[in-house]
Amino acid sequence: MRELLRLTRPAHIDNLGGIVECVSQAARAEGFSEHEALRIELVCEEAVTNVMNYAYGDRKPGDMEIACFINDGGQFVMEISDYGPEFNSLDVPPPDMKSDLMNRRIGGLGLHLIRELTGDKNYKRVGDRNVLTLAVLRITS
Repeated sequence: MRELLRLTRPAHIDNLGGIVECVSQAARAEGFSEHEALRIELVCEEAVTNVMNYAYGDRKPGDMEIACFINDGGQFVMEISDYGPEFNSLDVPPPDMKSDLMNRRIGGLGLHLIRELTGDKNYKRVGDRNVLTLAVLRITS
């Protein structure tokens, strides 16, 4: 894999826009279409927001790292890591998409979008870090 970008930022919501913009610029610089770049932005925003909202609980936000790569298949890959307690978001059950909207549990739609827009997904605990790796699916004509 070829690395495109690596950022370390405090996992605070004020940093969301800047992170998504850097990731988007990296995708566009690699020739991803506008539509593909928007998909990459959405996956990034959802995954990073989850870290910002949940990784550090009530404690002061710690750092998070976002690294972007192009894999051997030409896919855009994001690796998002944090130092929160061990948590694999890929183990969260999918939301109930068939029940009445008013009766659905709140939450889970962001993870649903991530699952739908990515191909290979992987979670691992590396030392004291959660590492989520997501390969965004290319659009085929």
